[in-house]
Amino acid sequence: VRLRIAPFAELSGLGAASADGGRLLSVLRGTVLSVEQARKHAQAFHSPLQHQVSELSRTVQRQAQLLDSLTHHPSGSRAG
Repeated sequence: VRLRIAPFAELSGLGAASADGGRLLSVLRGTVLSVEQARKHAQAFHSPLQHQVSELSRTVQRQAQLLDSLTHHPSGSRAG
C-alpha cells in the first residue's frame, strides 16, 4: 500500500494534514498542545524536587570533602 498526497495538499505546505479539510491538522494540534501542557505540569511538579535533590547532593559532596580532609590531614592535637 502506498500513500499518495494530493497535489493541492502538497502545495499548501501541510501535506496530508490539510487534505481532509484540516481535521487531521486539528487533531495533531490538540495532541501537541496536550503534550506541551503535560510537560509543563511535570516540570512544575518536579522542579522543587530537583532543587532539593541538587541541594542534598551538594551537601553530601561538602561532607565527603570535609571527612576526607579530616582523615587524610589529622590535626596535631589528636593522638594517633
